[in-house]
Amino acid sequence: MALSKVPDVKVNFTTCPICSEIFKSPKILPCLHTFCQTCIHQVVLSANHKKDSQTISAFSCPICRTVVNPRTYNKEAINIDKWAAELPDNISMDTMISFTQSNKKQECHACKRHEQTTEAKFWCKQCFEAFCEKCNSMHSWMKMLATHQVVLIDEFISQIDGIDLKAIEEQCRTHPLNMIDVFCYDHRAMCCSLCVSLDHRKCENIKSIDDITTCNDIFYGSLLEKIEHIKVVTQENLQTNHQEKETLRVGVEKTEDEASKFVDHIKRKLDNLFETFKKQLHMSRDEQNTKLNVRIRLLEQLVRNLEHWIKVSKKVKDDGSKTQLFMHVETIKHQIETSIKEITNINNDTTITAVYFVKNEKFQEVEGIDQIGSLKHVESVIGSELGNVYEACQDFGIYFPINLEDIKIKKVRTIHIPGSNLKCGVCFKDKYILLGDEGKVHLVDKSNGLVVKSFAVSEIIKRFCLDLKHERLFVSCHNTSLFYANFVGEAIKPPIKLNFSNHRKSFGALFCVEGDIYVVTNGAIKKIPSRDLSPASNLTECFQTNTNTDDTAGHNGLTIFNEQIYYTTTAKEVKCSTLEGHQIFSHKSNQIKMPVSVAMWQFGITAALILDKEPRGSLHALSVDGKKEIQLLGNFENVTDPWDMWVDIDEKEIYVAGGEYIDVYRVKFKSE
Repeated sequence: MALSKVPDVKVNFTTCPICSEIFKSPKILPCLHTFCQTCIHQVVLSANHKKDSQTISAFSCPICRTVVNPRTYNKEAINIDKWAAELPDNISMDTMISFTQSNKKQECHACKRHEQTTEAKFWCKQCFEAFCEKCNSMHSWMKMLATHQVVLIDEFISQIDGIDLKAIEEQCRTHPLNMIDVFCYDHRAMCCSLCVSLDHRKCENIKSIDDITTCNDIFYGSLLEKIEHIKVVTQENLQTNHQEKETLRVGVEKTEDEASKFVDHIKRKLDNLFETFKKQLHMSRDEQNTKLNVRIRLLEQLVRNLEHWIKVSKKVKDDGSKTQLFMHVETIKHQIETSIKEITNINNDTTITAVYFVKNEKFQEVEGIDQIGSLKHVESVIGSELGNVYEACQDFGIYFPINLEDIKIKKVRTIHIPGSNLKCGVCFKDKYILLGDEGKVHLVDKSNGLVVKSFAVSEIIKRFCLDLKHERLFVSCHNTSLFYANFVGEAIKPPIKLNFSNHRKSFGALFCVEGDIYVVTNGAIKKIPSRDLSPASNLTECFQTNTNTDDTAGHNGLTIFNEQIYYTTTAKEVKCSTLEGHQIFSHKSNQIKMPVSVAMWQFGITAALILDKEPRGSLHALSVDGKKEIQLLGNFENVTDPWDMWVDIDEKEIYVAGGEYIDVYRVKFKSE
């Protein structure tokens, strides 16, 4: 695969990454990369050189490959010659260059317009103009300008960074009089309210940007750390590829040296054969170098882009609006997702080949030999080594599908609770697990398996669910009971029974999402708000489906991921639906006899884990689209009657409970 050389953006902050000279008429793209107007014009021409038309609908940033659409709001494409001129000016960069490159004092812009020359002392960040003391006083007297932020020129010069947030335009491109205030998850599109009413009426997953940023304030608060983490793990993969290349170089040199020593003992007649062998060896080396160079080039490119995102993200986070921050983050997500997908595609088609020299045992038969030896190729697949990058991207909200065949599962330990009959469990705080044992709840130290304390529940326990935000433990039981227990720190208060006036059926599996507790009932999925909970609270039906929570039906599974519900049914299926009940897929397999628990694995891969109770228990993985399923384990080491399974997101481990035992497993890639 051919790759154009990525410009080196580390030369100087005030130099164009294309021509490596001081910016001339700097133009800034939505990704916040800046170029000279003439340089970016050549990029636009290059993007269109294979087309006969004189118009172009978009082009890609030469550094991060963000797609740049027309700035104009009419629907007709812009003439190629006008594209660069239509791009927004980077006034911040232009001003910084004028301040740092000139030895003259900054003149007052207001006085200059009246053909007067006065040294400027102040800078207005809103007007983007310099003022002398007199003009600054007049500026502050104006009612419309009184709220503008004015700073000393020297202070402004020390703070200027060349990043102009005006490049992240908040106006709707379709309806320029409206501001972008809504995001459609179905189309991954920024919209205004008019766009929603005209083009997204049938979309089911639409939220206001203000609500998104408010609900995810923790995510945006750790934005820089998350991007930095992606950069770190990408650099680790980059270093791995450099090491692979060095290993290849050392191996080739060693192989060539062995061959050379062998040839030294052969008569002059074999010299031509030796040269042929060297050509074969070097061709093999060049082929491997080519593969590695492509991978290294993409990873280096991603690291440079991440460095840029970290820098500009700080600016957007500190000085930009919520909408700008959201739009900027979505741009980052898209570009990281595109880069990782491209690297993944190359990884899946790439192998590393080790080279060994094999001596020819028929050396004495010189006259009949046509080669001095052969190259032995030992291939090792390297396509799964991006697992840590996938995981870092998932923490940033970017998810990648991965081949289920590339994962394996390994047991790490067993926890034994003598005399128990474990039915369910959940990880609690950092160091504990809560276990349901008939009518008791055990608090167990997960590091040593010792029971710290226990308390009783008046009925036989079926399933657990934790609401960490409101510090509540929910417990579904056989018959028709649902309990909740408040906890403070590690102390759990006595459970309280909920009495629903509108529900007299039994409960099954539970899951908490944004303060709502979703629960499986007979023939429906229902929910109850955890925040305003009281013993007389009522359930709200989400949708009807073929579920059964009676004692004779055994236990069932429920988990929610990415606003989609995965649950088991009476037909031994695993169904996936939206929170409103629109079915996405229904999966039924001959390998799965009685699914009793479902959990989501989100580290390195994204897959639904399914616990099958029969005959002695097995563990399966299902792709998030429901199209592919594999068996991870045919049976468990100590658990022979499995009832529940859950994932420890801190330790990235899978717990399987049943009888007196809990087997703990960890997912690994085959290359690890």
